Amino acid sequence: MKKFFLIFLTIILVSATHAYGFKLMVGGHLSKYAVEPDEPGIEFKNKTGFLVGGGIELFKVPQISFEIEGLYFRKGSKVEIIGVERDYVLDVISVPALAKVKFLPGPSPYVLGGGEFSFILTHKLEGEDIKDRFKSFDYGLVFGAGYEMSMPGASIFFEGRYHLGIANILKDPAPDESIKTKSLVVILGIKI
Repeated sequence: MKKFFLIFLTIILVSATHAYGFKLMVGGHLSKYAVEPDEPGIEFKNKTGFLVGGGIELFKVPQISFEIEGLYFRKGSKVEIIGVERDYVLDVISVPALAKVKFLPGPSPYVLGGGEFSFILTHKLEGEDIKDRFKSFDYGLVFGAGYEMSMPGASIFFEGRYHLGIANILKDPAPDESIKTKSLVVILGIKI
């Protein structure tokens, strides 16, 4: 885990010397586990959470840029088992790598897409640590849209994203058993 974090920091520091823009972001999201197989009497529901982080825009051609971000995500899921609701909390450091395409120069709507790799920091069910039953990483796809407004020396942006986990985060799953993450995210940020 320390090796991956050190590699990530090195990439960010080296890339920062060639960065076009630095971003600071905060946001909220709805997250939920996609669980297979479905079992009668068990329903997974959305859980609200937050994220905070930053990123760099590595290069930019007229309306296309490539971005790398580091986000602290608190996500998870609620689960209702025969009328009793319980709460999963999943804390991750997410590293999305995204391509962004603006429709117009200057203030403009844009679309973005790419992948993400996440380090799972903690995983709890009703406060009880269950991390030993789960992998220490997750990966998936990210896609969304946003709008960027220019200001003197900076720009403000709003984004809506969908993070779709494609990794089974269970450490030793039974055949056809999986738990995957998914999140609908809203972000407010500033780029300098």
